[in-house]
Amino acid sequence: MIEEYDLTSNKWFSDIYEDRSMWIPAYFRDVHMSGLFRTTSMSESENSYFKRYINKHSNLVILYNNFCSALDAQRYKYKEVTHADETRSPVMMTNLKIEHNAAIVYTNSVFKEVQEQIDHANKGCAIRKMYTQGDEEIYVVEDNIDGEFTVRYVRPQHDVLCSCTLFTRKGTPCMHMFVVFRNLKLDAIPDKYIVRRWCKFSILCPNESLGVVREDGSKSTPNFEFLIFKVVSEMIGRVRGNQEMCDQLYDNLIQVRDKYAEIGTYVNPSTAKSRLFEEFYGSTPAESPSVLPPDIAKTKGSGAGGRRKSEKEKAIIIAQKPLHLCRRCNKKVHHDSRNCPRKDDPKVIS
Repeated sequence: MIEEYDLTSNKWFSDIYEDRSMWIPAYFRDVHMSGLFRTTSMSESENSYFKRYINKHSNLVILYNNFCSALDAQRYKYKEVTHADETRSPVMMTNLKIEHNAAIVYTNSVFKEVQEQIDHANKGCAIRKMYTQGDEEIYVVEDNIDGEFTVRYVRPQHDVLCSCTLFTRKGTPCMHMFVVFRNLKLDAIPDKYIVRRWCKFSILCPNESLGVVREDGSKSTPNFEFLIFKVVSEMIGRVRGNQEMCDQLYDNLIQVRDKYAEIGTYVNPSTAKSRLFEEFYGSTPAESPSVLPPDIAKTKGSGAGGRRKSEKEKAIIIAQKPLHLCRRCNKKVHHDSRNCPRKDDPKVIS
């Protein structure tokens, strides 16, 4: 394009072309990109989320409570998605055992992407050529969408490398790798090709299960509520569909509840927040407040409560009103005797 349009003297085009290896995706296809997130996108995303809970008129206590509410909402969403991963079974597209293994390993959202790769490998890919080079087996896999790709299988290390580099960039096996897995008669995805980030139960929510590691190496107190809910959710998922086991689990939970019924007291979240306000201000709220918020008064320059209408718009509104008889000019018009334009005319007899 630079040569065709004679842009070699343009400094901006020349600089962009020299730095092409830094911004054209084809130059870094072999770089892991699943964690790529622009700084501006991250900040705008956080600002948009917290604006729903925080405003500029909040004092420090309300700011802190609303911030905690925002974090609670995030953690609740995390638990909700985790519960769906543990209890819901996705619909299979094939009868391959490796697809069932992927459904067990990956989260539901990531499994949908991997499932498409497995389904396309089963229906739209085929091995056109295979030969050996030393310890490597070279597979030429034809894809009915993007053409041919080369997959190398190193038998001693059981490494599978594809020229499309999808696994290197994103961390999920590509359709061409699944073709080789099928040829090797594998019923499960090898462990080295399962990235921890996309797995179920791989990363527990921070500040909840394992605690936060402080600078001195110690850990904060973990939140065992998350672990308890996680265990109960797993038990419910295991007995779902078996009425006898469900009844047995229910009886066991009732026994555990009765065992701990007399230990501790339940703290209402609203009571806990009221207590936080009292600790911050150092006093309890009065039963009947003596100082009430002031009445809202309209300040000067705040506007008349609506936009100014043009003369044409006023005439249209007046024309839509019904006519009635004016006792001063004896005509059916839109005004009355009080605002009749002829009330000052001495010829008009009232």
